[in-house]
Amino acid sequence: MRTLRSVNVGLPKDIRWRGRTVHTGIWKSPVDGPVTARRLNLDGDGQGDLGGHGGEMRAVPATATGSGRACSR
Repeated sequence: MRTLRSVNVGLPKDIRWRGRTVHTGIWKSPVDGPVTARRLNLDGDGQGDLGGHGGEMRAVPATATGSGRACSR
């Protein structure tokens, strides 16, 4: 059986990266209590690149515990 450990949300913002401005929603924070999953995303969440992230069939991604080390490289 799998266990849900955390639900994280965050809204996209513009940041400077490698000399240019990019719109990203990479930074997420855990929520306290329930959050509603809607057709396009979770309440309080957003994606900066809707062509590659979010939307129907991709609104609720799941990441396995331990995969964070690979993502942080």
